[in-house]
Amino acid sequence: KEVETKENDYWRNKLQSYYFYKMDLSNLYKGDDDIEKLNANDVLEAAKKYLNMKNYVSVILYPEK
Repeated sequence: KEVETKENDYWRNKLQSYYFYKMDLSNLYKGDDDIEKLNANDVLEAAKKYLNMKNYVSVILYPEK
């Protein structure tokens, strides 16, 4: 993460997302702090809330023979 923030592509993508979703640019640096506060339980609870296990496909890609 530290390295990619020094690359132009990172900032271009971030600015593009903010523009597309009409987000306030004053929050540009704040989002990363929120992500770092997440733990495994937070992700698990979000998955339970937003992912419907009755509506998914499991795909396995085997190596070509």
